[in-house]
Amino acid sequence: MVQAPDFISTPGVFNITVEEDYECHGNESLIEVVDPNPVVPDTKNSILGDTFVKPLDPHTFRPRLALAAYEWSISLPAEKNKEIDDVLEYKITGNEIEVTWTAMTSGSYILHYGPLEKTVLVESLF
Repeated sequence: MVQAPDFISTPGVFNITVEEDYECHGNESLIEVVDPNPVVPDTKNSILGDTFVKPLDPHTFRPRLALAAYEWSISLPAEKNKEIDDVLEYKITGNEIEVTWTAMTSGSYILHYGPLEKTVLVESLF
């Protein structure tokens, strides 16, 4: 609640009254607990390439560091009733993979290269 200033005793100063309305139901904490040792993703080695792509456009992905001992694989987490060949085409050349989403719908896929993985989100065509 804000009250009008008292021009006689304190010119130009507002008197403010504040009410706090909060209930703590036991398990809630008013203070956010911050982990002193947060887990930071290893960005030294990751899969390079776009995270958001459009259908019908080819996109090339490669590991940041060359790990020749691994093979590429693709999974479709959101498209449970679809086969990989129904929604995308891919071509592997050395340690690079070129992926083209061929379906006319949005979706997602996960690229795997050894211990590395990258989720790619396919946006709407329009």
